[in-house]
Amino acid sequence: MGFCGLWNETTRLDHQKIRSRSVDRSNPPPSRKKYTDAHTLPLPSPGTLDTPPGDLWDVLHRRRSQRRYDADATLKLGKLAAMLWAYQGVTARQGPYLLRPAPSAGALYP
Repeated sequence: MGFCGLWNETTRLDHQKIRSRSVDRSNPPPSRKKYTDAHTLPLPSPGTLDTPPGDLWDVLHRRRSQRRYDADATLKLGKLAAMLWAYQGVTARQGPYLLRPAPSAGALYP
């Protein structure tokens, strides 16, 4: 077995071990971390965002990294909100779990 196969074997989730652990489901951890001293900025809701048209494959095909930054340019709040939502926005709820666009084992988002 090569390194990658060994890595996959030794790091995969063992569902039998997970099921056998005692989990206190009556007191789940909070779904969001609270930063009590942080300044907050309300963002537009996802349904009001002006997102670019196009399907996923077209967008991925046209995507390019840019290393020249304009220090005087400002990022509009709506564009920032769209980027943040695409990265970690809540797309649905499934029981106590908040689902997001990025995959995560068990919806834990470590």
